[in-house]
Amino acid sequence: MSYQNSNVGIIFPLYVYPTPEAVAGVWSPVAQASHTVPVIAIVNPNSGPGDSQLPDASYQAAIKAMRSQGNGEKLLLLGYVALTYGKRPFEEVVGDIRKYGGWNELSGGALALDGIFFDEMPSASDAEQPYPHSGDFGGRPHVLSTFTQSMAAFTRSLRWRNGRGAVVVTNPGVLDVTASDFAGTFGGDVTMAFETTAAEWKQKNGSEVARLLAGRQGSNHPAAVAIHSIDQKSVAKTARQLRSLAGVRYVFVSDRVMPNPYDALPSGWNEIIQALA
Repeated sequence: MSYQNSNVGIIFPLYVYPTPEAVAGVWSPVAQASHTVPVIAIVNPNSGPGDSQLPDASYQAAIKAMRSQGNGEKLLLLGYVALTYGKRPFEEVVGDIRKYGGWNELSGGALALDGIFFDEMPSASDAEQPYPHSGDFGGRPHVLSTFTQSMAAFTRSLRWRNGRGAVVVTNPGVLDVTASDFAGTFGGDVTMAFETTAAEWKQKNGSEVARLLAGRQGSNHPAAVAIHSIDQKSVAKTARQLRSLAGVRYVFVSDRVMPNPYDALPSGWNEIIQALA
């Protein structure tokens, strides 16, 4: 699959409960953006799928609204799963993935997702560290890299929207190897290469960023970059700068700040979309 910078999209963690106000102010605009640029939206009912086999009525209505308002080919909805840097028990992670995958059949396809967003990935430097729990790694060593590879493979073994294969996004937060090497070690179709504040991003060396985003033999592995706490006047400008970086496939930029920069749209939302189109 080829990813070109002429087709950079938005990645948006929907870490806001879908009240009617939040659906109108966040969920729906994110879905509608997919008519202009590709969109990955991350659904997170309760730091995962929650205890029930299906999400509550508000989440169900919000997901259905996104599907009806978005571009079916360019809007991907992924379920949030935390790996806790490789410390979560195997069966807990499998249970979360299986539950998200089950939304498809239990809802007759109405709540089908497109795959999984794995948050809190281990770093590459910890790839060969022992995995602290039991689990079926297909006869491979019980280390963190084979744990995450097994989770990605299990995700792809399930039936997702329209019977398609899963999209797997991994988020180490900050890379310590190239995005291509990270994907080769841990699995994943898109790597969240950086999730950071604007101040921390400015401190990064440009050549080092380019090296980490670069792929093998001139072929860039799709990377995502999320930058928040940006000066309000610089949000769209930052989107344009990220769009120009080789390997960047999805972008999140916002003037919103911690503890949750994802609970509302950033300033200049439409300008951001046009900057990426």
